[in-house]
Amino acid sequence: AAPGADLIIIRSPLQSADILDGISFAVENDADIINMSFSSYLGFLDGTDPEDLAVTEAFLNHGILTTAAAGNLGTRNKHARFGVGSGENNTVLLQISNEPDYSYLSLLWHSDDRDERITLTPPSGPAIELDAYSAIAGSSFVLDTDELSGYVFCEISPRGMNNIIIQISEPDHDWLDGGWEVTVTNTGGDDIWIDGYAWDGSWETSNMRFNSYTSNLRTISSPGTSDFAIAVSSYSEVGGSITSTSSRGPRIDGAPKPNIAAPGVSINAAWGGFLSDDDLWRSKDGTSMASPHVAGVLALIRQAEGSDNPWMDYSALDNGAGFSHSEIPSDEWGYGLFDAASSVMYVLDEPLEMNSTISDWAILGSIATDGDEPEVSPDLDIRSIKKFQQGDAIVFGVYTDDASDFSGTDMLSIEWDSDSNPLTGTNGVDILLNLTADNLAVFEWNGSDYEISSFTGSWWQSSLATFLKVDGLPQGVRGDIVIHTHNSTLAYVDSTSSTSLTNQWRPMLATFEIGVGSGNLTTLIDSYDRDSSVSSRSIGVSVVDDNLNVVQSSISTGQDSYETSVNSSLAFSQYVNSLNFNITSDTETLHLPLILLATISGDLVQITSASLDSYIIRTGLLFSERISGEFTIVGYELVSQALIGFKHTSGQWFNFTVSGDGTYVFVIAPSGFPIGEYQAFAIAKGSNVPTTEMQFATLTIIEDNTLIVVGVGVAVTALVVIFAFRRFSRRRGIEG
Repeated sequence: AAPGADLIIIRSPLQSADILDGISFAVENDADIINMSFSSYLGFLDGTDPEDLAVTEAFLNHGILTTAAAGNLGTRNKHARFGVGSGENNTVLLQISNEPDYSYLSLLWHSDDRDERITLTPPSGPAIELDAYSAIAGSSFVLDTDELSGYVFCEISPRGMNNIIIQISEPDHDWLDGGWEVTVTNTGGDDIWIDGYAWDGSWETSNMRFNSYTSNLRTISSPGTSDFAIAVSSYSEVGGSITSTSSRGPRIDGAPKPNIAAPGVSINAAWGGFLSDDDLWRSKDGTSMASPHVAGVLALIRQAEGSDNPWMDYSALDNGAGFSHSEIPSDEWGYGLFDAASSVMYVLDEPLEMNSTISDWAILGSIATDGDEPEVSPDLDIRSIKKFQQGDAIVFGVYTDDASDFSGTDMLSIEWDSDSNPLTGTNGVDILLNLTADNLAVFEWNGSDYEISSFTGSWWQSSLATFLKVDGLPQGVRGDIVIHTHNSTLAYVDSTSSTSLTNQWRPMLATFEIGVGSGNLTTLIDSYDRDSSVSSRSIGVSVVDDNLNVVQSSISTGQDSYETSVNSSLAFSQYVNSLNFNITSDTETLHLPLILLATISGDLVQITSASLDSYIIRTGLLFSERISGEFTIVGYELVSQALIGFKHTSGQWFNFTVSGDGTYVFVIAPSGFPIGEYQAFAIAKGSNVPTTEMQFATLTIIEDNTLIVVGVGVAVTALVVIFAFRRFSRRRGIEG
């Protein structure tokens, strides 16, 4: 366990809304890692189910990593996969036996025209034919026949996955027992593949199962199907293999899954029997037991890494996977069997530090071993070699049978052929390290002799190990070494065989950023590799469609940072595209999860501020007050139309298009506006981004005729004065 880690226990009925609430609760309470030891096959299974998208959002927006059970559908006969050619049909056999409530059959497939028809043929009675999928997609309805009564749900995922679910949900629903034929007719278009899932509420039960075309592949369950869920398969420590019941990849759309493997057999798990000590723990099996192991490793990685960088933590977990490591996750193992020590080392630097101890090196494997030689003095008898390389520094750890003393005349030397050229130096040795008399000297071959090198050397000891560090090396230097011990006569006492300095570390993703530039999405990827030169680095970025076909790609070589642009029109096609990228150093490649462009593009357009100059506007015959103000849009390059909108309490809208480049100033005459209150909205629209709006103020429009009344009063007074003056003038004239 990670020292000092706190646990947040979230109890949930595991309905979709409850799961989303649980993820939200974890986010609000600053969780670092979420573990989900449950499974569902009710949905698209392509990373776009609500729970899957919530996991993705937790990673991208909050830096939270999620581990999830891969599922236990292997060898259960609850999944079938079969092809249907263009203009053909194919049938899978489904056995029904006293199905419980909420049992369902789910069919999933990709197609270009959606002209497929599903026919359900019962053991007896007439066949049940559904309309062409294009006619029923996006709808739900009740199926009510003597042989089958239940709900039918027909939806298309954001990635273009077709889904039909037939579910027994009500007490009066029923599915006739016996053998059913499920026939898919592909009227035309491309050949298609159908994945069917028969679920009867439990892994072990067989109330619903397939009798043909059964397959263990493509059985990863949600939320493990999320792009950013770390789906964990179940490993048997006794058998040394993935358990037969552990779900296999890839994901239903072909994306690599699972991500990693962990022990999932005979795991002591907490149990709810608190009244008896005997009931506190139970031995359990499955991917739900494997997943928490990986959550614990992620907690260790995050504590060691220290900056809460989810990309580094994700990279370290995958790169550190040991037994059966695979660069592209395999269908059974993912990246391989989790290795806590190796993964943690990807984010630690302790072995490079002066005076690091033998325990700091304990989790590093040896690059060479040398047998026990009784005739050699134990303090000069070399038993194993370790190395730690990062950037321009390398440390060699030399382990002997007894503590060595190189403060006197004994010597430890390393002959290093760093350029793998046998013609450079004596016997190809172009770098020579000699430790004796408390001094480590570093020499280089100058073409004719060895001279003191510009590289700096330092050394220290811990127990049976002597550590020699060299700084200032060209990054990624390799080659071969031979290590010797010498006595006071400088004679060779013990020597290792030639050992190659192989690539020790895989590439890491340091940061990933996305922004907007010149109307396009810009991506910035920063990578690093501890022991490989930048010249060997390549970063590949591609956009793939719903069938994982590449629609745009680019590659950078010889640099650790790569900024590229993606046409914003690719962010939103008929079905959303995804960003796919990988990092290669030397021969090692790190593949990162798919990123739905829709999930990141929507956040790129934001209305950051909006205001009105006045919140009360007077109207009347003698008033000319205007509604004025401004609002600001970040990511305005993706906006095709900016509007200011006013919604009256009656529900009536008044919208006005506004021009600007990020800042939008508006002045509007309120003529035609009814008297009353309005909610003011700033609105940003784009053809390739979701509409964004902000309700930012309440505006009140009043009718004010005060000046008219005052004007009438003044006019009347003036008339009276004029009339009186005239009468007075007439009188004076008569008298005169």
